[in-house]
Amino acid sequence: MAKSKAKLYQFGAAPTPATTTMWFVAAPFAPIRDDEKAFALPAGVVAHAKQMGTTQTACGRSALTWHRIWTRAFPEPTVPSCKECLRAIGLAEKDVQKLGCV
Repeated sequence: MAKSKAKLYQFGAAPTPATTTMWFVAAPFAPIRDDEKAFALPAGVVAHAKQMGTTQTACGRSALTWHRIWTRAFPEPTVPSCKECLRAIGLAEKDVQKLGCV
């Protein structure tokens, strides 16, 4: 029987960008406005990348108590994004500079 190439992760461990297929928006504060036409975070709040089933953002911050917006893929171009998350998911530096704010 062939060995499975699937990698196992410890509970709460953030996956690496190479093993990730979908990142979603996570943010530490509410309220969040999300409807079909508009998506907004409160002033000064930055969107982070998080994968379903993990407890950390792509940049390594704990997101246990954060709001997760599964309907919005990261990066969401209408809100400021964490530069560390943008780099962690493998975006080119020119895109990081365009989309990121911190």
